[in-house]
Amino acid sequence: MEKSIGKLVSLLWKKETLAVLAMVVVVWLCWIFAPDLVSIGLESKSTREASKRALVWLGPRAFGHLLQASKYYDTENWQKTVGNICKNAENNDKAIKALISSLPDVNAVDMDGWTLLHFAAGQGCLHLVEMLIQKGANVNASNFGWTPLHWAADGGHKEVVTYLIKNGAEVNAKEMQGNTPLHCAAVAGRLDTVRLLLNNGAEPNLKTADGETVLDQAIRWDRHEIVELLRKHDAKTSEEMDKEYW
Repeated sequence: MEKSIGKLVSLLWKKETLAVLAMVVVVWLCWIFAPDLVSIGLESKSTREASKRALVWLGPRAFGHLLQASKYYDTENWQKTVGNICKNAENNDKAIKALISSLPDVNAVDMDGWTLLHFAAGQGCLHLVEMLIQKGANVNASNFGWTPLHWAADGGHKEVVTYLIKNGAEVNAKEMQGNTPLHCAAVAGRLDTVRLLLNNGAEPNLKTADGETVLDQAIRWDRHEIVELLRKHDAKTSEEMDKEYW
């Protein structure tokens, strides 16, 4: 009798072990390949429909958690997915709202340290920027000093720049090399964005870690119209500032 019971327990234990192992394998496969499937889907001909399909396949909450989970596996997939969503946010309002509300933390970062707000600002997606900030996204989220305003200024996205500033973005924030959003806009040749930043308190004579002012960089990159605009705002080269100091 005891032997029979022992055999039965042993058999059940083996079946349970196999079931657990099978489950582990399935979860592992989903973890590895799901980000690729979502990314592939979002790159299809209709990004809007692909986004909806991804949300249907996984459900809004699972899709949101997937974006966060995949950051530990492949930043490129995470970034690509977010990028495609940003580009089509206005056409996919319900899916975007579902996605944002499902995220465990609106300020979560990928493995490179970037937030959703950085991506949205960098791609000029005002609608998504607004939604993220309304949900509590940190307008001054920093990664090596780079804020969403740096990204928006570099891309010349004036509406996003305006919205970020109105919501508390630090106009003169410096990234680790000392570049401000104004430096980024000037180097990128974003004349209107440079004007917008100057009119909203951007300091034209802050120096980078290499000692360059915005005017130095604009001259070096042959941004002639920006040089002229900066001069009207009393911008100086580092050499001119040094002469005044001494």
